[in-house]
Amino acid sequence: MQIGAGGVGCPISQHLNLIADELIIIDGDTYEPQNADRQPLAVRNNGANKAIVTVDNLPAVGCKVSAIPEMIDQTSLESYVEEYKPTLIFSCVDNDKAREAIFTHNKKIPIIWGANEVWDPQAGLSTPEWCWNPMEFFEAAEGNDTGCGAQTMHANMAAANYAMMLLNLHLAKQEQEEAKKGNLPIFIARVSGGEYKLLAKELPK
Repeated sequence: MQIGAGGVGCPISQHLNLIADELIIIDGDTYEPQNADRQPLAVRNNGANKAIVTVDNLPAVGCKVSAIPEMIDQTSLESYVEEYKPTLIFSCVDNDKAREAIFTHNKKIPIIWGANEVWDPQAGLSTPEWCWNPMEFFEAAEGNDTGCGAQTMHANMAAANYAMMLLNLHLAKQEQEEAKKGNLPIFIARVSGGEYKLLAKELPK
């Protein structure tokens, strides 16, 4: 299940479409002219729903893809989780209210999130084994509420790539060995020209 189909969510959906058996994309937002500088599908789809447009533009490769053109809240997301029983949730949203609803499920469902704090891409992984909420761990200026301010396509794409990197680690066989050592990265960001990684063993007890 992917929530959000904007600058970060759109490239992530391209990857998930290739490896998932089923992909559900949820987004109630519509494309606006200001999206065109970092969301290619916005150029010819002004006013159209992002989830529907994203699904319509994914190639048919065997993945069952569906769109839910709605904004999520606590109640609606709980109903979707109950109905679809996702094995993993991708959070590609840009507001705290949606993040709060998503991370209420982090004790039972792995969650991968991608975002950008102005110019800097970020991605994180929370699993039931390493259950953490970035909204509690980081200050707002460090990615808690990215909003819709100065964003760039390269930051969106980099955040999507970081998120897929964490997904690959999560799915890889070596995860079990790395998990024992606590060396699995669960947060990756580029800050001030360098790359920062937070390891599972560094999370607060």
